[in-house]
This record gives sequence, C-alpha cells and structure tokens, in this order.
Amino acid sequence: MKRGIQLSILFIALVLFSACEKVINIDLKNAAPKVIIEGTITDDPFTLSYTVMVSKSNSFSSNGKNNPVSGALVIVEDATSNIIDTLEETKAGEYRTQKITGIEGHTYKLRAIVDGVAYTANSTMPQAVSLDSLYIQTLPFFGEDFKQVIPVFKDPASQENYYRFSVQVNDSLQNDFDAWDDLLSNGK
Repeated sequence: MKRGIQLSILFIALVLFSACEKVINIDLKNAAPKVIIEGTITDDPFTLSYTVMVSKSNSFSSNGKNNPVSGALVIVEDATSNIIDTLEETKAGEYRTQKITGIEGHTYKLRAIVDGVAYTANSTMPQAVSLDSLYIQTLPFFGEDFKQVIPVFKDPASQENYYRFSVQVNDSLQNDFDAWDDLLSNGK
C-alpha cells in the first residue's frame, strides 16, 4: 500500500513537472522597407552641428541595422528666425547643418525628399526646465546593486513635457538614451 502511494506521487510529480515541447513556426512576412527620418536640434553649446539621419527599415530577420539613404534632399528651417539651410551629407545617410542652432521657443521645420517622395515635420523647442539637484539611488537587481542617477526638478504643469537624460562617468557614456515623460508627474 505504502509502495503504491509512493509510485502514485512519483507519477503525479512526473506528469506535473514534465514539459511539453512544440515547435511553432511563425511566418514573419517581410514588409517593404519604410523611410526613417530622425532629426536632432538642441540648444547645447557644445554641439557643433545638428543632424538628420535618413535610412530605410529592414526585415525582421535582418541584422537589425537600418540602411542609410544617400542622395536625399534635406532642408531645415528655423521658422521663427526665417533661416533656411539645405543640409550637407557628411556620410551615408547623415545630413548636417552648422547654420541653424537650437533656440528655446523657436519652431523648426524639416523637409526631406527621399526617392521622389516629400516628407515634412515641424517641432517647437520647449523652454528648458531647470535641474534642482541629483541623487543616486541603489537598486538590487538579480543579486547585484544597480545605481541609478535620479534628477530632481519642478515639472511645469501647464504643458506635456518629455525629458532626455544622458549619464557620463569619467567621460564614458553610461546610457545611450533615457527618456521620461510627465504623464505620472505633471506639475510635481
């Protein structure tokens, strides 16, 4: 009787802890490449030029890098100051201006013609939010301590804001891109 109960428990344990495997093949359809245009204009006095990157997307199974697009016509306008610049291609897919600088409150317009198709966008540089202080928060992460720099600032409640932070330690960039919005902290 005792042996029968032990075998039953062993059988149930084997059934519960055995894993079922099934190979699932997903047909990932390859879409036609899409044009990707990413522009950056800042009011950073240490940035010598401002860049627009033009590329085309790849399929899911590719190496993950987008294909740079050469020969595009890229024009940036500071609509507030009426300054227009046709950007120069400095390397494949990278277009730069040194004529236009970022100024708070100014509106910038982008026009790019890629393979005969025109793309437009505009954006207004918001007023800067002053940084009050910084502190370092230590968080446990899988048995190791992870340090995170926390900025302290007063978010303006009157508008939707987005913040971009980069952290450097001894001239070494610690993160490529850390962005926050004020969805949960508007006005705080």
